[in-house]
Parts: sequence; structure tokens; C-alpha cells
Amino acid sequence: MIAQEISHRLNIPLDQTLVGRVKNTADQKLLDRAERLKNIRGAFRARRPIHGSRVLLIDDVITTGATVSEITGELYRAGASDVTVLTLARTTSAAT
Repeated sequence: MIAQEISHRLNIPLDQTLVGRVKNTADQKLLDRAERLKNIRGAFRARRPIHGSRVLLIDDVITTGATVSEITGELYRAGASDVTVLTLARTTSAAT
């Protein structure tokens, strides 16, 4: 819903199908940062090339950044020229 509203207000295209999950992963909530990074590795794939595209990746809450980091890497591998991450909240280190 956040991405839809931003897309509408800024008149920029929204593509919620660009990256898809290709691997089931354990629930991240109970894992520490290192475990989260290992757990999420290889879990996402771009569904098509995006050579030269600038991408705005929106996540409501970032805890360790493992998921955002994995998806960002996949977007660059698919050919993105720039990936900007917008998040509404970030947990404190005490919560991770």
C-alpha cells in the first residue's frame, strides 16, 4: 500500500513483480543478524533484465537490512543502474 501511494502521488511506475521469492526461508524474527543474512541468501530473483533502470525499493521496516540487501544485490545483478531504498522505520540495535 505504501508503494502504491508513492507511485500514485509521484506519478512513477510501480512494479510489484520485478523480484520474486525463489526459496522458502525460516522466519527471520528469531534469527540474529548473521543468521538472517545466511537465511535470506539466494531467496530472491529478478524476473527479467532491467538494464539501466533506476529502482526505488520500498520496505516498511528494516531490522538488520538482510532482506533489503539481498534484493538490492539482485536488482543490480539484473542490470539496475541505481537502487534507492526507502523505509519508514528502522529497529534499534537492541531489538535485533
